[in-house]
Amino acid sequence: MSVRKHLVFVFTILTLLLGSFAFYTLADKSDEKPADLEKRALKAYTEKTYSKALPLYEKLLASKASAAVLRDAELKVVICLARLRQYDKSLERGQAYAKALAGTVWAGRHQRTLGGIWYHKPHYGYRKGGKTTWGRHVQGGTYVNSQASDMENAVKSYEAARNNFLALDAMRRVGQVKKGEAPPLPEILGTNGELATALSMLSQRRYHRLRPGFVINPPKVYDIKKLNLEERLIFIYDELYRLAAEGGQRRVQAVALYHKGMHFRRMRNYRRQQDSSKLDPAVPELIKRYRDPIPLFERLLAQFPKQKIVVDARIALGMMHRMQGRYLAAKTQFERVIEDFPKSTWVSDAKHYIAYMTREEVTVTTLGHFDPKAKKEVTIGTRNLKDFTVRIYPFDLAGFSNEGSILSDYRISLGQINSVYHSLALVKKYAGKQLGQ
Repeated sequence: MSVRKHLVFVFTILTLLLGSFAFYTLADKSDEKPADLEKRALKAYTEKTYSKALPLYEKLLASKASAAVLRDAELKVVICLARLRQYDKSLERGQAYAKALAGTVWAGRHQRTLGGIWYHKPHYGYRKGGKTTWGRHVQGGTYVNSQASDMENAVKSYEAARNNFLALDAMRRVGQVKKGEAPPLPEILGTNGELATALSMLSQRRYHRLRPGFVINPPKVYDIKKLNLEERLIFIYDELYRLAAEGGQRRVQAVALYHKGMHFRRMRNYRRQQDSSKLDPAVPELIKRYRDPIPLFERLLAQFPKQKIVVDARIALGMMHRMQGRYLAAKTQFERVIEDFPKSTWVSDAKHYIAYMTREEVTVTTLGHFDPKAKKEVTIGTRNLKDFTVRIYPFDLAGFSNEGSILSDYRISLGQINSVYHSLALVKKYAGKQLGQ
């Protein structure tokens, strides 16, 4: 037998053996117990090999596993589809499961998962041939941007999950449902936190006027028909703080206070840029009285001094003091960051802010246009200076402006003179020898 025929014979034998092994292996797997199948699926899911986990969970759904295992497999299928970028299929399956499981804790879990998919999925793509592909764009396709609608759907899904969880938790408290049929506290807190994140994102995209009555008398019911985005967001922060306090979750309490303060800070800065004539006259005063973020951050520092979020709160508080001209108070907050959190990434920022506030500075401001007959005024501001000297030089502005008629800007400066004429001769001519020197 030639060497070539010998190799072909060996290769054929090996192929038959491997095929037989694969056949018997698959035959064995077809009769795999649900518990073993669940174990393999969970292993693939934990290792983030979703392409392997998905068919295993689909197979588990067709098995005679317990109801709890099947409910978990349904949720994992939705997540795997989203991880594999099959967003439309994932949303379709999740919505179908949530509808079929209405009134159970699993409906809330699917709604929470749907909220996460709406929030994190790519919000742009292209439509071509009746099919939409998310996350990229190609020539010949119609560009699609769905960020606004995706955020709205995320909020709706999170709100549905929150309502489901709180209703079941209330029923658990009075013994109407068993403990395992209601969500644990961390799941409720996590859902509220994700809802607050989605509301905050949607709130920053739109401008909603405040309702002064809400600031004075906060509502007791989360009513999406009566509350605008800011009101709903503040309500969720307060609810998150209350639920965390009941469960002894101090870290969540501190985080809720911090984000509520940051929301107040954004709203104050945003409304400062708006035309005040379009706002209710009572709103600015109510913002000043009830929505000042500084007391919230001070409360956080006093009640939760050992929480990690404290360093972020001190930076935010220092920045607000600095923007309002309270430099000593701001410097104190930045110094505490350096002393109490020497390994924090915020230390370099704190040092920069301190250096900026402690440097010597002189500012000179004046009107852009002068009436030749009016009194000339110049405002001089100083910082970190006890004494300084100001020298005033006469300048023939009219003569200089008419020189050559080649100036393209009505603003006059020594730098401009030098850049235009490449000489200080005109300075000496119109400002005198002393300034030229």
